[in-house]
Amino acid sequence: MHRNRFCRNVVTIAGIATALVFATTVRAQVDITSYTAARALSPLTIDGRLDDPDWSRAAEGVLTETNTGNAVPLKSTVKVLWDDQFLYVGFHFEDPDAWATITSEDGALWGEEVAEVFIDPEGLGHTYYEHEINPVNTKVDLFVINAGEARNGVYKVWKNWDFSSKLKQAVYVQGDGLRENTADEYWSVEVAFPFEDIWTAPNIPPLVGDTWRIGFYRIERGKSGNTPGDDWYAALSPGLNPSFHRPWRFAKVTFSDKETGVKTVREEPAPFLTSANYPNPFNPSTTIEFTLPKEGHVALSVYNSMGQKVRELIADTMTPGLYRVVWDGRDDAGRSVSSGTYLYRVAGPGMSASGKMELVR
Repeated sequence: MHRNRFCRNVVTIAGIATALVFATTVRAQVDITSYTAARALSPLTIDGRLDDPDWSRAAEGVLTETNTGNAVPLKSTVKVLWDDQFLYVGFHFEDPDAWATITSEDGALWGEEVAEVFIDPEGLGHTYYEHEINPVNTKVDLFVINAGEARNGVYKVWKNWDFSSKLKQAVYVQGDGLRENTADEYWSVEVAFPFEDIWTAPNIPPLVGDTWRIGFYRIERGKSGNTPGDDWYAALSPGLNPSFHRPWRFAKVTFSDKETGVKTVREEPAPFLTSANYPNPFNPSTTIEFTLPKEGHVALSVYNSMGQKVRELIADTMTPGLYRVVWDGRDDAGRSVSSGTYLYRVAGPGMSASGKMELVR
């Protein structure tokens, strides 16, 4: 789309973006775990056991205590594979007393024992997919909007968002996994995430060499009464904070057609793109405001709650600055859309930002 096709709805405020860039791009050098995911040679059977031959080709990533990076009392590992349809994640947790009581989907699984995966395919930290699974195979899946490191990771969750029915998951427990004070040995998890559901990814399926940011976590509870000192939290790439919602600390997962491995790398500073919309809720229109810290191609689109693109507002090369774009509640065909939740996403050169909007007719 050329500039003159949308300039009537865009206001640029010169000079403001420069100040924001200097305020947000200074970032400490910290070690981040890097994982190379091998391509699966055949589709995996998702039964929770991690006994398909391909799993033996996958590197074993060891989770450590998320606040410090120190070893945890029970061995906790993760493996990652992929093919053209799925991202495969497998956890193996030693646990002499695995237990869970929550059996309803989207319950507060994080209050008990759970495995968690946070997927940020763009690697920018502003939006990501959260999936949790407990020892009795109950799940939570959410879409998260994060304000980023500059705002201390303030985040909002889209709880009604779900992966499609193509997602596959299974848990195997050497024991019962339900009751406390039983003699268990371990529990393991397999999840096949359909790439087509991860609609913020730059490439679907990923290209060889693509790198995503993904957080892999374990919450271990001692007794359900939360005896002090019984609980601990583990991560493949330690977040250095009790909260897992620190996407700038997610592991770097690179897709390979043959290699696999785990190492630590240095995090690189990245430009920071900010955005907001107002009013929210709105009727009939809302203004989407974003700050672009450097020149490059910009795409701004609106999506419905199913992840389908409703309206393309911008697709053009733009200079640094503060922009305001009006969405009038219509789709690309000029039709008024119905009341509901919508998501905007603005993507610049190597950065993006998103927000959730409520249209009330």
